[in-house]
Amino acid sequence: MLHAMTSGHDGSLTTLHASGPRMALNRLEILAMSADANLVPQVVRQMVGSGVDLVSHLSTYQRGEDQVRRLASLSFVAENPEDPLGSPAVVDLCAYRVNSDSWEWRPESLKYMPEKIRLKFEVAGIDPDQLVRDVIEDGWT
Repeated sequence: MLHAMTSGHDGSLTTLHASGPRMALNRLEILAMSADANLVPQVVRQMVGSGVDLVSHLSTYQRGEDQVRRLASLSFVAENPEDPLGSPAVVDLCAYRVNSDSWEWRPESLKYMPEKIRLKFEVAGIDPDQLVRDVIEDGWT
């Protein structure tokens, strides 16, 4: 799966069971290494950083007597050439806050979005700079 995700063709989707975005990437690394013992951890991490763009984390929350499943956070993922271990950069974009039933947006994450994400926004007709201005000015919550 990781080989397919890094083949240069956009458009893949997978699910993993993990407690958050960083743990999902760690799990993906472990699964890849268990499938091929000859893979070097640093190479696998670089593949994860180049092949994964966004992690959507779902979680279960208690609402009265009901358990509700909903989006918990969104995080950008990119290669991190400055990390000697090859670990990908994970930039948290927003997180759901249970206590206030609201979203905490991190506009600075949009300012420093990975170039591969910026290019995909542009191809989709979304101006990344305008998106940053909208988030900062409107104070998305």
